[in-house]
Amino acid sequence: MRTTIKPKTDSHISRGWRHLKEGVYSNTVRAGPILEMVQQMLGEDITDVCCNRDVTCHPHRDQANTSLQSFFLMWGDFEGGALNIDENRKIRRITEKDVWHTFNGQRDLHWNDPHTGRKFSIVAYSRRPPNYVQHYISGEKTHPKANTQTNPDTSPKKSRK
Repeated sequence: MRTTIKPKTDSHISRGWRHLKEGVYSNTVRAGPILEMVQQMLGEDITDVCCNRDVTCHPHRDQANTSLQSFFLMWGDFEGGALNIDENRKIRRITEKDVWHTFNGQRDLHWNDPHTGRKFSIVAYSRRPPNYVQHYISGEKTHPKANTQTNPDTSPKKSRK
């Protein structure tokens, strides 16, 4: 269970671990058909897909997300539930369903409004180092630091005098 998406007042500590008083339906996948389908839509740089049902988050930043963009999609039969994003002290509200939206989940504080009805959402992002993602977005499919180590078999030999 993701304990970071609820305020601390909604949890208790037992044996050194934080536990939610009420369960939250939220799970992040890093392999399998859901990730593969999202990668087909958004690109291979996506490494994680967080799937949510009826989740309302308190204000937070995504620490695991190292990419410059998070992709957000919500759908279902619900009212309310907007995603609020604090972008340099200007609040952007995402209310449109069935459309991918982007924001910087690591940098920008974000949260959801309460909702009624059944709400589903997905947040897709990358755990790769930011330089990799930036190069991937720019069209270079390899990590910028790849193949930069000197191969001892091909490096110039120093002559001994």
